[in-house]
Amino acid sequence: DEHGLKVGVGPARWPRWEVPIGDVVSADVIDVRPLHYGGWGYRARPGVRVVVIRSGISLKVSRCRGPDLIVTVDDAEAGVALLDRYLGRSGRR
Repeated sequence: DEHGLKVGVGPARWPRWEVPIGDVVSADVIDVRPLHYGGWGYRARPGVRVVVIRSGISLKVSRCRGPDLIVTVDDAEAGVALLDRYLGRSGRR
């Protein structure tokens, strides 16, 4: 929503992460392969946190505070467009 990105895993939406819109530097669509991050599930690497539930198109959020967040989601392009809109950007860079 306009306050930022909220990510919850599974029906209980746990674990959960929140990234305030003020911490978002950019949002991009990337292609994720689970083995690149050590497999499926939640992965923490230097500078990045990843929630991988499948291979494919994913949402990457770069933050000014804290590690980047990568999440495999349906329609990552729509997520990027929405975050860009909340950041006051009209279209891709």
